[in-house]
Parts: sequence; C-alpha cells; structure tokens
Amino acid sequence: MGREARATVELDGTWTTVSLHLDGQALDLRGGVRRRVRRDDIRAATLDGSIVRVSTSDGDLLLDLGTDAAAWAKALMTAPPSLAAKLGVRAGMTVALVGEPPGPVRDAVGPSAAGSDTPLAAADLVVATVPSDEVLAGLVEVLDDVTCPVWVVHGKGASATPGAGSVREVMRAAGYRDTKVTAVSDEWSATRYST
Repeated sequence: MGREARATVELDGTWTTVSLHLDGQALDLRGGVRRRVRRDDIRAATLDGSIVRVSTSDGDLLLDLGTDAAAWAKALMTAPPSLAAKLGVRAGMTVALVGEPPGPVRDAVGPSAAGSDTPLAAADLVVATVPSDEVLAGLVEVLDDVTCPVWVVHGKGASATPGAGSVREVMRAAGYRDTKVTAVSDEWSATRYST
C-alpha cells in the first residue's frame, strides 16, 4: 500500500536510481541508495521543475521524479489519514471490541467503543484482536451473529503468529471476504472482512 515510483536521487553530488515507497509512516528509498525517512521528519517538500527537494533533520534529498514531481511534492506534505479514518470509525457509530486491542486501535476507536454488554450484532463495526492462534481459532464462533464489517487486528510481518495469512485462511473458510488492509503499528496490522 502507498505510493511508489522510480526516481533518481542526488546524494553527495551523485545521482543514483532508486525505488521510492511512501506510506503513512515513512518514505523509503531502495536500490542504489537505501534510506528511510519517517513522515514526521519531513519538514518540507518543494518543487523545482521535475525535482522535489525533501527537507529533513539530516539535510535535503533531491528527487528527480519527472512528470510525477508535483504529485509527489503534494503527497509528501499531506498528512496521512488517521487510523480512525482508515478503520472507518465515524462519530455516532457503535464499535464493538473483541479482545484487548493494542493502544493505537483503542485510541482510534475512542468513545465509539461499545460497552461489554452491547451485543456484537448491534454494532456498526467490530474490531477483533487476535494475539494468538488459540484466540484466532475461536474467533469465527464469537462473530456468529455479526453482519457488519469486522477488522481483525493481527501480528505484522512474515514471522507473526497469527499473521495475515493464517487469519485470512480462517476467515475465508468461514465465508468472510477480505476487503482492506492497514498498518496499525510496527507490530500490528489489521484486515477488514465482510460476509
């Protein structure tokens, strides 16, 4: 997910071809140069023709992006959507929590979180956290009466247990369809499912 492009970057007087990836957390350069610039460290992105000057605390990066330069300059200076927006949490909706969500999810859901006495079937959105394979194994039964979208918060990365693959396998076998993925933190991701 995110924005990607091929570009040339100037570092120490030398131009090198790189692959760029911009997401909600960072701008990553890969290829001839490897560098990660956190979004909160980008102070400015100014445009000069096809060149975008990215100002950071470590100095400036010059990126030649050709005809995509203006779009990239704008994207670099546009704040990424909040986790609440990514999850689809809006004022007035009831969000039911299954399990103990990580801090960023709890903050994103905020006052929309339903009390423990609210039936899941009455929720507008369900956010289920699966910290172990055992919890994942029982999740489908817990979601039996749910007809609204369900976000399953799971471990992030190839070595996560449970990770996106095992969650997808369980949820698809139960008739759910995965429709969206978002990063939650360095350790957690979330996948949205619907019936």
